[in-house]
Amino acid sequence: EYGKGSPFNVEVMPSKANPNTTETFYDPKRNSYAGVEDSILVQARDRFGNSLKKGGDPIDAKLTGPQGVKVNTTVKDNEDGTYSVIFEPTLAGKHKLDIKLRNN
Repeated sequence: EYGKGSPFNVEVMPSKANPNTTETFYDPKRNSYAGVEDSILVQARDRFGNSLKKGGDPIDAKLTGPQGVKVNTTVKDNEDGTYSVIFEPTLAGKHKLDIKLRNN
């Protein structure tokens, strides 16, 4: 027999964002173009892989182009656990994008 008020529903929320399970969504077959704004989506996840449903996580992004040229990036908090990393490269060639979840 259950105790008084039992059974009841318990809402379990994701825990804090974890860099090992946070995921980026980018199709490597897709091209970015010089002078055209582009973006990559980041989904924050906790250590169990649960998607976070709110923003506020400290995400940094750094884009480096050919010959080490830095490209300005902006991280937009979509306030739903996702972040848009926005950039506009000006040089053609291979670029490296580093996305980091700070303080974890």
